Amino acid sequence: MRQQWKLILGVCAVILVVVFALQNVNNVQVTFLFFQAQMPMVLVLLISILFGLLIGFLSSLSSHMANRAAIKNLNKEREALSKEQSSFETTKAELEAQYQANLEEKNQEIANLQKALADLKAQVEADSQSQAQEEETSDLEADLDQSAQELEDSVDEFEESLQDDEDPQVSRG
Repeated sequence: MRQQWKLILGVCAVILVVVFALQNVNNVQVTFLFFQAQMPMVLVLLISILFGLLIGFLSSLSSHMANRAAIKNLNKEREALSKEQSSFETTKAELEAQYQANLEEKNQEIANLQKALADLKAQVEADSQSQAQEEETSDLEADLDQSAQELEDSVDEFEESLQDDEDPQVSRG
């Protein structure tokens, strides 16, 4: 559709130029620096338009060339940045993998330390129970010694009382 509009506009422009040329066929005097000539007005106008187009084309050509050079430089810069970005992404992936490995290692160390702590707590508890049992055994031994001493004292008293009871009979007899 766009191409059709361009074609239609081009045909209209050609028709207008032809009509303009047919209506302006009178000769005119043209002077430029040291040059003088007689030519049809349409030819003078067309030459002026062509020179204007040529000057506009040349000025836009230099601008176009500068733009192309800038585009080329920007594309090179974009490629360099793209390579740098992929390098950063690779480094990032490596660092993330290293971080995950370190994290897993530290988590394993934490688990091992927690297990060791639980084992130590259990050992301390067992030791305290053993110590309590030893203290209880020691207390029982002390009680047993005291009971044995009391029993010995009672036996000695009993023997003394028996001897006292026998002695009067011996003296009576």
